[in-house]
Amino acid sequence: MRDGQNELFLRWTRTLEPQSGFAPISDSLLALKPNSRYLGSPDRLYMRYRYRFGNKISFGSTGEKDPGEEFFRGTQKNGFDFYSAHFLIRDIGPLKTLAIGDYQVSFGQGLTFATGLALGKTANSLNVKRTSTTIRPYTSVDENQFMRGAAATMKFGKMEFTGFVSRNRVDANRILVEDTSQVNDEGFVVSSLQTSGIHATPAELEDKGALLLSHYGGHTAWKTKRTNIGATAVYSTLSTALEKNITYLNQFDFTGKSNLVTGLDFNHIWRNFNFFGEFSRSVNGGMAMQSGILASLDPKFSLVLFYRNYQKNYQSLFANALAEGSRPVNEKGLYIGAELRPNPNWMINVYFDSFESNWLRSGVTGPMRGYEFLGQLQWRPNKKLDMYFRVRTRTKPGNDPNDPEAIDVLLDKEQNNFRYQFSYKASDAITLRSRFEWMDVGYSNQEKEKGYVIYQDVVWKPMSSPLSLTARYALFDTDSYNSRIYAYENDVLYVFSIPAYYYRGSRFYGILRYQYKKRFDIWLRYAQFLYNNRTSVGSGMNEIEGNRKSEVRIQIRFSF
Repeated sequence: MRDGQNELFLRWTRTLEPQSGFAPISDSLLALKPNSRYLGSPDRLYMRYRYRFGNKISFGSTGEKDPGEEFFRGTQKNGFDFYSAHFLIRDIGPLKTLAIGDYQVSFGQGLTFATGLALGKTANSLNVKRTSTTIRPYTSVDENQFMRGAAATMKFGKMEFTGFVSRNRVDANRILVEDTSQVNDEGFVVSSLQTSGIHATPAELEDKGALLLSHYGGHTAWKTKRTNIGATAVYSTLSTALEKNITYLNQFDFTGKSNLVTGLDFNHIWRNFNFFGEFSRSVNGGMAMQSGILASLDPKFSLVLFYRNYQKNYQSLFANALAEGSRPVNEKGLYIGAELRPNPNWMINVYFDSFESNWLRSGVTGPMRGYEFLGQLQWRPNKKLDMYFRVRTRTKPGNDPNDPEAIDVLLDKEQNNFRYQFSYKASDAITLRSRFEWMDVGYSNQEKEKGYVIYQDVVWKPMSSPLSLTARYALFDTDSYNSRIYAYENDVLYVFSIPAYYYRGSRFYGILRYQYKKRFDIWLRYAQFLYNNRTSVGSGMNEIEGNRKSEVRIQIRFSF
């Protein structure tokens, strides 16, 4: 305890402009429309304590209140809407890892079972292989995508055995039924799972914790320096049956009260080649597979080939594998990526991904085939200057938006992005970064929508001062939300922000940080969208009257 590190985070976030969901309303109208207003304040509150001793011991707790949720009153008399806690130790004799409380697990390439965040296709064209830790402590605030219970990994020579059990209440839409063998004691089934984690209205509170989701599983692996072969099995049960309104689109999705998914994964290094992959099967007979080769053909040239085939009836409640869609189902694809370093100053990254679906998917009422290409040329002549140019193009068929009844007609939707970024370290304390990005998107029978974003970043971090500053000013102009452009933004520690820039306007954000002897940090972040062609921002209960949306965030960290 004496040699470890304690951290306490406190964070407050708020949108400054009034939103319609927080506006006053008469008691009589609220009685008629109870879900037309939020129950709590517009503040977002966050608290996290964590103790760490290297990578050997970790324990802590987290609490979060979302905007609109009550806090120490009404429906939330215990304070935060979401609480999480974990305890984890590593490397004690044959015990490699033990987690109690909230945790995440990931096996193989994530195709059979995996929780947590994983990147998809990026400009790092070789980054398609997953190498995450098997058991990790859970310290985030996603209220549904984690395990709650216990997990352990034991190692005996070349063999590793992992087992876990999880029983966690998750949000779900409940419906009352009269005659079914799948109902629970109250006569309910659930029609879908909820993932927003927001409980700010009576309807959202009814869905909170409506389903008890249990997982029992394990992973066995044989590991040497060059070879890793593993087997996974996970049995999942639901306290209430999942019964969807069956359509042509979702008829192969999981329904019922239980599921079993099994898989085999492998990883082998032979000379300059790395072979990896995973094969999975769900209890209904649906199968999925992926296989790849990473090859270092020359010190200056590397190549990756990655093939995937996910059947339309493959069912896993927690699968996180590389795919064009949001889930690894109903998709075949071949990914080819390469990285070339002709000299220390230049680097070229390219990838080409061809994919197809043999069954319907959202917005695509028929079999489809598409492709995506990305190429990036980066030049870094010295430690002060870094610039790159990137082009990305994607063709993906979809339904004709002008003729929604023509379900058998698919049109190619084309999207092109061009980006130039320039970064220069003007001094030891100041870094300047500029970006211009242009894109067009549209269907083959329509005129394409266009848009651009241009911004300037300034980062000031003097070595001799406890103060530092990061700021951005951006201008953007797009034809609509369809031609939106995403851009990563700096934020306070352990928070990431990637907002969408669309319509016409400007954006500014600034982060001021004060640090005192590595024991105390305080961040102040202010960000604002200012639109030139809007009279309101947002929609529904989040709508703001006016043309601006401002957000302020304060975070404090105590280290001891």
